[in-house]
Amino acid sequence: MMNKNEKTLVEKAQEQGIHLNGYYEGDHRTRCPNCSPHRKKKNDPCLSVTVTNESILWMCHHCDWTGGVKEGSYNNKFSIRLPNQSQECLHQYP
Repeated sequence: MMNKNEKTLVEKAQEQGIHLNGYYEGDHRTRCPNCSPHRKKKNDPCLSVTVTNESILWMCHHCDWTGGVKEGSYNNKFSIRLPNQSQECLHQYP
């Protein structure tokens, strides 16, 4: 059961700039909040987003920005890998 102060997966994703037309389960494409504003092709949907009951994960095919949010208050972490970083540089944020 969710605490009143606990945010939903959609709210957590939106805080990271992930905005979809619908947050139903499956694969989606949208603009990347990390690189699209600075690109010539600003409206290119280069960000792949996968929505499940437990998580929302994303990966940009242009700048390689990745991350995600998971359901639950105890293990609620998301990962962000910035462009030009190896897998060893993957950071975990609480």
